[in-house]
Amino acid sequence: MQLQNKIWIKNKNWVLIIFFVVLLIVGLVWSQIPPKAQKGEKSYLNQDTLNGKKIPRGWRNNNPGNLIKTMIQWKGKLPYLSNTDSKFEQFVDFKHGIRALIKD
Repeated sequence: MQLQNKIWIKNKNWVLIIFFVVLLIVGLVWSQIPPKAQKGEKSYLNQDTLNGKKIPRGWRNNNPGNLIKTMIQWKGKLPYLSNTDSKFEQFVDFKHGIRALIKD
């Protein structure tokens, strides 16, 4: 009986370790999913035209200040892997781009 308890304790530790590793991996994947603009919020992300007119790059990126890519974790900033612009930051919606511009 004691031998079975010792084996169970060792197996229990491995189960906990595997659980936390899986939890860490899920968290890392989840953090790379870009958030979406809420209903009613302006977002021009990746739109080329509006009413037949070309939208400026800063608006297409929801980045009116054309902030260059940095390691700063702005609120509403798209994760690096989701950013489709090679030089400038992209934000979920326009208000987050304005917020980053004011804070910068």
